[in-house]
Amino acid sequence: MSKGFVVKITAVVAALGIILSGVQAFQQEALAAPVQQISASVSNYAYPANVQNALANFNKVRISAGLTPVELDPFLTKAAQNHAAYISANNDISHSEVPGNKGFTGLKLRDRLIAAGAGDTFNYTDLNEGIDYWKKSALEAMNNLIDAPYHRIAIVHPQLTQIGVGISGDAFVFTYALGGKSSDISIYPYPNQTGVPVSFNGLEEPNPLAGTGISTSGYVVTISAPNSVSVSGSIVNSKDVSIPVINKKKEYSATNSYSDWLIIPKKDLSPGETYTVTAAGKTWSFTTAGKYTGGVTPPVNNSSKPSAGSIKYNANNIGIKINGEYVKVDPTAHSVNSNTFIPLRGVFEAMGATVNWNQAAKQVTITKDETVVKLTVGNKIAIINGREKRMGTASFSKDGSTFVPLRFASEALGAKVTWDQVNWTAVITLTK
Repeated sequence: MSKGFVVKITAVVAALGIILSGVQAFQQEALAAPVQQISASVSNYAYPANVQNALANFNKVRISAGLTPVELDPFLTKAAQNHAAYISANNDISHSEVPGNKGFTGLKLRDRLIAAGAGDTFNYTDLNEGIDYWKKSALEAMNNLIDAPYHRIAIVHPQLTQIGVGISGDAFVFTYALGGKSSDISIYPYPNQTGVPVSFNGLEEPNPLAGTGISTSGYVVTISAPNSVSVSGSIVNSKDVSIPVINKKKEYSATNSYSDWLIIPKKDLSPGETYTVTAAGKTWSFTTAGKYTGGVTPPVNNSSKPSAGSIKYNANNIGIKINGEYVKVDPTAHSVNSNTFIPLRGVFEAMGATVNWNQAAKQVTITKDETVVKLTVGNKIAIINGREKRMGTASFSKDGSTFVPLRFASEALGAKVTWDQVNWTAVITLTK
């Protein structure tokens, strides 16, 4: 993925005719050199309420983190809206569009900006795009992107100046223009933040944990700082005990003048614990969600099992019941074209299987007893004990998580799957 980009997008808004209605993989793209200057006021442009609410939530996070608020840009917003509509129309959760598909406006974000009327003048250093799907609101979608380290960097970057928001059904697209002159240092979790998650599942694309030797981690701290700043950091808990961490520099930084760093705890953080980070010449603390119950490293509470009466399940949050007991999964299971998809982790472990993820091959391997099932993201051909079998639908990645077809994978492991329509629940019965 190349670096260097984003656009100085100022032109006559009246010519847009925008009808606005908004993660997978984080995307940056190189832009062409400026060829012409386009400039005009956009002060009288009116954004719909849902887009304005998204901006307010966006800026609430930035202000809490001590960063400058950003503004909506009509061209970024129209490009985001067009792509959100494309995702909804084609059920294609990708940063690229396919010519000929319904709602096609451009192969890449740069192309979609030009189609939106931005012209071919690009004075910003970077242009980024974040996508989330199956969320109830732009706020929920944005929060999900923030929990994915590489997506987060653009959202809380000191040099971010303008954004676009596109919303179509439950597809959310955020576009970011970085071009400010700030030399501030961005840190997240920010000082005195509370309710911070304890872990990161490692399924973001690209995977921040690639090359670290671990597949999951504690909640990742991100820092964006000028290239001249030494960033390498450490974390201690409330008892001043050091937490083993990995300091990792992002291969492609958000802007040429900045470096983006990750401080990755090797293990889950403890619930209800206060941690102090020292990095980039700063020291600050944050507190994780939950209650600390004692012990050296309290486990993450995944033991709660919802009952049919306690949760109202639906197409965007399908219940999973194994041998009569509900299993909690995060992110939630979803229905796509009458097929139930579940996140890679959670359900299969509850079935007694082991799950492995091959980042290079984008392949999931599920093993139970003597059965080995291999599923590749985007491929309808599965391999069961070395033999190919065609599925009705392929696995896919979304929000940094990999989703697999529940019925096929479960039945391949010898389980029986039935559907409880009244309670929106997939019922799994283990037969061996």
